Amino acid sequence: MRVKLETISKFIEIGNEATGNNVSYQEITDEQNYAIFDAMGVPRTTDGKFKKDSEAPFSSDGM
Repeated sequence: MRVKLETISKFIEIGNEATGNNVSYQEITDEQNYAIFDAMGVPRTTDGKFKKDSEAPFSSDGM
């Protein structure tokens, strides 16, 4: 059976019903997302300097 999903919230609702989990989703702005990656030491571009042993060894630009 294929289900057409209108929003990520609906996707999460269906997943929670199917699994019994209680996952939630909170939309954030691009700048809030960049702030999270900046705090982790993730450079914004591949030209940046990567933090040694970064938990996210990639650039955040365009994510």
